[in-house]
Amino acid sequence: MLVDKAFHVRIAQQAGNSYLTELLSNIFDRLILTRPIDGFPLDQRSAGLEEHARILAAFEGGDQPAAVDAVVRNIDRGGAAIIEHLRTLQQFDMSSTAEHKRSGTRVA
Repeated sequence: MLVDKAFHVRIAQQAGNSYLTELLSNIFDRLILTRPIDGFPLDQRSAGLEEHARILAAFEGGDQPAAVDAVVRNIDRGGAAIIEHLRTLQQFDMSSTAEHKRSGTRVA
């Protein structure tokens, strides 16, 4: 997650956008502190790295439409992966809570 933060913040810095730099830094700090990393599928991390490579290639090649497309795809896929992971965790927690209710034990 720290590498992901560095990647996105650096792009905002290179663009000279101090507002976006600060916003991204704050968002990633919150994600790092609150997002459960345990169990996040490793294949999602490698997909993110591949997307970052496409973004860099588009930047280096000066291909603005490809860069925009690659960034939008990275945001869309990354967001969807996080939401899916959180749904999985929530379903686990909900089934765990339901089991405790049936058995009469308390959930801490």
